[in-house]
Amino acid sequence: MARDTLRLLRLASLALAFAWGVIAFALGISALVKSDHQKSLIRSAAPGGAAVSIDTNDILGAGGALTAATGLLFLLSLLFLLSSFLPLAFLASLPLQAHILAFTTLFIFATAVPTSYYVAQRSAWVSATLAGVALPQSVIQSVERALGVTPVYRHISYLRLIAIIPWIAFLFALTSTVLTYLAARRARAAGYTATTGAPATRVEDEKKAPGTTQTTAV
Repeated sequence: MARDTLRLLRLASLALAFAWGVIAFALGISALVKSDHQKSLIRSAAPGGAAVSIDTNDILGAGGALTAATGLLFLLSLLFLLSSFLPLAFLASLPLQAHILAFTTLFIFATAVPTSYYVAQRSAWVSATLAGVALPQSVIQSVERALGVTPVYRHISYLRLIAIIPWIAFLFALTSTVLTYLAARRARAAGYTATTGAPATRVEDEKKAPGTTQTTAV
């Protein structure tokens, strides 16, 4: 009964990790698209001959890596769910699944921390030159206000989402990792193979007692 409960908890956690991984991945892709659109809007509003530079390398690098991490999570969660119902021998090892999930969980954490920090503390750096002369920030900011855009990351809704939602995916990645390790440990302790769930066979060596010979003295 306890083993069945652990299996159900693990499958439920994997399903939630898959769902939130999909959501976080989709939000990351959407943020990249919206960011490119916003940059194009600002550049198109610049006067003719003006060169506009928008530096968002910090959030682009961290957010892009976080998007990749959540994409990896939803893909692996789906495969591990399928391996629980389909004969996928190359994915059926519970210790292997646990190690891969642990790596993915650390990957998400390592990218979610800087992403959240950048969204909370930083902003894009926008500069423009016209005929080789740098335009003052006051002019650039007035254009931004006229367009209804802001360089401050925390004021941009799609960036706030990628700073929050992946933490939910991280939570279920963590619970899936812990539950998979527990399942692997319990399977070994119960005498089941971690790969197939079938009872493990134990070969016992038979000890043959040496024959005794009786000798009679003549």
